[in-house]
Amino acid sequence: MEPVDKAWDYFSKIPTLLEQYGAYSKWLLLVLLAGGALGLCALGLSKWQSSQAPPAAQWWVCAGLVFLSVGGLFLKEMGRRDLLQAQAAFVTAHSFKGSAGIVVFDFNLPPDADAIRRAKLLGHMPLLVHTVADVLSDDLPEEFAIPRVVGVPALGSPWPEVTQQNFTEVMQQLNAMQILWGAIYVSQAQDMAKVSLGMRADPLLGLDPVIPLRDVVLDEDPRAEHQFGDGRFQLLGAVTLALALQTYDGAQHAAGDERKRRFLIAAQQIAKAREALNSRSGDPALRRTLYSPHVSELLTNALKEAGLQP
Repeated sequence: MEPVDKAWDYFSKIPTLLEQYGAYSKWLLLVLLAGGALGLCALGLSKWQSSQAPPAAQWWVCAGLVFLSVGGLFLKEMGRRDLLQAQAAFVTAHSFKGSAGIVVFDFNLPPDADAIRRAKLLGHMPLLVHTVADVLSDDLPEEFAIPRVVGVPALGSPWPEVTQQNFTEVMQQLNAMQILWGAIYVSQAQDMAKVSLGMRADPLLGLDPVIPLRDVVLDEDPRAEHQFGDGRFQLLGAVTLALALQTYDGAQHAAGDERKRRFLIAAQQIAKAREALNSRSGDPALRRTLYSPHVSELLTNALKEAGLQP
């Protein structure tokens, strides 16, 4: 039974070895595979040219190297496919169906945060989502349909974090109208976050696609004036503009009376949003969005298309 026991011992080590090889890089596995294949070729050539066969151990070493390299490549490819499937399922589960809305993506956590602190900080995100939704529900002018606001976790997503470099891709994948992201820091023992709002902006309109908002307070107080401060007016300005731009874009693709009607709605939305935030018209963020010269040009053009200005 000793040979059987030895064989079983060898076989029992194969899963561990395959797992180890599966962790190697693709290029290293290809090099090992080539080495094993060349070794087998050299042994075969030696056997053909000589009457004395090479030692069996050399055959086993080369064959084992080929087997483990191929197995590692196979496991790596299966892992890649599983990851892509999981990421696709994540996008499907968290993307907007129908009309686009606003995504609040998990904020970037401090790099030195331990597991307990990370859990605590991430626990603030649902409250922040609720606060953003309340701001829009309470203060959005009646000319606008209130967009959905959803939180999207970083864990399990295709994106470890959202940045200025990838926010457009994230919005497109999730069919979002806008995305809110931030980086958490501590100021005077208070958790805060530097927040940015990304939006779909046609470069031809000359609008900034990323608007920095006022820093957000992260604690258990759900009041918008506490968490956002004056930043809630910046948020309202950016959201109303995004909704008005959607209406404006739809008008550009319409014809006849429907085109005039949609341009009239777009003009009314821009005018009403400016009226609601008139006392904040000097805010730097609002000057880059709702009160920018480019939006004034859009308002003038919408009025012309609606037949209200020559």
